[in-house]
Formats: sequence, structure tokens, C-alpha cells
Amino acid sequence: MNTTLMRKIGQGVAIGSLLVGTPALAQDAASDATIGDRNPVTKSVQTQVDKKIDQQVAKEQEKVTADAVDALSAMVDAIDSLRNGDEQEAREHLTDAIGRFEVLTTRNPDLALAPVDTSVEVFDLYADEDAIKDAIHRVEKLLDDGEVQQARTLMADLASEQVVTVEYIPFTTYPDVLRRAVVILDDGNLDEAASMLEDEMQLVVVTSDVYPLPLLRTEVLLDEAKELAEKSERSGDESKRLTDLLDGADEQIRIGHLLGYFDKSETRDFRNEIKEIRRKTQGSGHGKGFFNRIESLFKKAHKKSSQSASVDTKTGD
Repeated sequence: MNTTLMRKIGQGVAIGSLLVGTPALAQDAASDATIGDRNPVTKSVQTQVDKKIDQQVAKEQEKVTADAVDALSAMVDAIDSLRNGDEQEAREHLTDAIGRFEVLTTRNPDLALAPVDTSVEVFDLYADEDAIKDAIHRVEKLLDDGEVQQARTLMADLASEQVVTVEYIPFTTYPDVLRRAVVILDDGNLDEAASMLEDEMQLVVVTSDVYPLPLLRTEVLLDEAKELAEKSERSGDESKRLTDLLDGADEQIRIGHLLGYFDKSETRDFRNEIKEIRRKTQGSGHGKGFFNRIESLFKKAHKKSSQSASVDTKTGD
């Protein structure tokens, strides 16, 4: 990881790649007017969905360890000073970095990896069920025909998710490495000291969690539906809204299943619960506790997402 990259650490969470009309699905828009359309009731809660995404961004940003970021910044400054031939300034930054990493180690004796950067990417698919089914059918046909790369391109569009990536450094070895750099500096080998520090900063552990947007949208839709279901005196418009919200939630579960976020068992459980809520709220039906079971399903689904995190390592330039 070079010093330019390291300076990006601590600037906050970046939202990248918001895909609002994916090319492979959009290419047939002229012949299918429904492609790109989204259920009106789902559109109506987009503000709440965006708010939940913003909350997730803030939550992930809190994971970044400020002490680790400050210590890394001091280390980067030391490398710059070494490369610029400024021995005195390099010593000051090295001393500062050693002190900061020691404080970090003392405060977190059981912490082996320190989170130093986080990002959230949102990949959204603006397409209805029929369009998704058609795309899946085309992927299957392309694979049957041996057109793997074309299928791969189309498959890349079949995603509706929030990907949270956190970068960690194995910081516990840094104080000793910084002290060795001071010894090398004492011998007058500034470039050697800089190279050793840069080598130490090469390894970064990266974790990625995927949170399905159909699940998030279903939650938002059912949050509003729950409020209406508990009202003892709903108006006709409110009862229609409740029906629409439940229909929208059911659609999002079906879409999530099509995209592979929910297996058959999960899909069945979610849809059965929505069906049961619909039955209990027919006409003027109302009450509390109707959503308890489905809320437990949400918790289980979120836990599954967090446990399926991928872990990788990367090196800098």
C-alpha cells in the first residue's frame, strides 16, 4: 500500500457504484415497457430505504479506529520525510507513530486487527420480476451455448445489494518495526528505513458483508404495515395501503429468491408469514403481535448475512 493510498484512510465512508438501470437489463427496455419499473408502493418507501442505508453507512464508519488512523498517518508522514531526506522530521514522526501504536496496543490488548477504512457500495436493480426471470433465462441459454463471458456480463447485473467492506491492519507488529526503522535511520540509511516501513504496510485484511436490498425493502414496507395493522379504526384508504404494503413485501421476497438471496425454505417462511398477516388484518382486523414471527425471520436473515462475510488479503502498489 503506497503513501498516497494511505492518506485516503479516515476520510469517511464512500458510497460508490450506485447502479440505477443496469445495461444488460436495460438493453431491451424499448421492447418491454415494464423493465425498469418498480412497484409503486415500493417506490413510495424509497426515502425510508435510503435512510436505512445511510444509517448502515454511519454504523460502519464507527468501526474505523481513530487511534489506528492517526498512528498510520504518523507512519506515512515518517516515510515521506525519509524519502525526502529529512532525517530530523522523520525521527519526530517515527517517535510519534511508535507512541500512538503503543497507546493503541495498551488500550486494546486483545485486538489483533485494527479497522482503518470502510466503504459501502450499493448495487441496485431496477427491474420487475418478469424482467429478472427473462435475464436468468438468457443467462442459462448463454451458458448452454457455451457463451460463458456473455453470461458473466449479464449475471453481473443480477444483484440488488449493499456491500460493506472493512479494511484492517495487523498493527501489533508495528511498534517493533518502527523501532527497527529508527536503528536503520541511525546508520544513515533513510531509503532502507522507508522501504522497510512500506513493506510492513503492504498487508491489509479485507472483509466484505453483503446485505440484500430486497430484505431491507421488505423490512421498511412491513414497518409501515405494522403500524396500520395495529390501528383499531383504519380508514378505507389505510386498509388499501396496508394491502399494498403486504403485496409489495411479498414481491420483494420473491425478487430476493429469484436473485438467490433467499433459499426456498426462507422464501416459504417469509411468504407464509405475510399471508398470515394478510389473513389476520382482512377487513377491520387489527391487533398487536402479528409481526413477531416475521421479525424473528428478519433477525435470522441478517445474522446469516453477517456470518457469510468474505475475508481476503491485499497488498498495496
